[in-house]
Amino acid sequence: MATVDYDSVSKQPVVRREAGPPMLPDQDPPNWEQPGSVVDKVARMIFAPAPWWWWVGLLISVSLLAVFIFTLGSITFRGTGLWNINIPTVWAMDILNLVFWIGIGHAGTVHFGLPLADAAELAHGL
Repeated sequence: MATVDYDSVSKQPVVRREAGPPMLPDQDPPNWEQPGSVVDKVARMIFAPAPWWWWVGLLISVSLLAVFIFTLGSITFRGTGLWNINIPTVWAMDILNLVFWIGIGHAGTVHFGLPLADAAELAHGL
């Protein structure tokens, strides 16, 4: 329902409407959850104990991280002699591989970036 009041300064009519639910008059009000119940559901998922398979995945991930750190440290302190690359001409395949993957990354960026910049639909069939 709307009521009409007059502004005390400008003496202009001001229509004031009561805030109502955004629904049709013949609808029943929705079954709203209590505000705390959503927080409780999210907190229950966060603070619940992790299942066994999560711990197995964490163990595998941490062990792979340890292998990565070991190999990164080895290559940092011993150098590329670990790969049996002791002459400069053998570096060609490593540089070629790097340039190839950088080119693939740029091609993907261009393939999806230009149509988006042009506001066109993406060509998923390419």
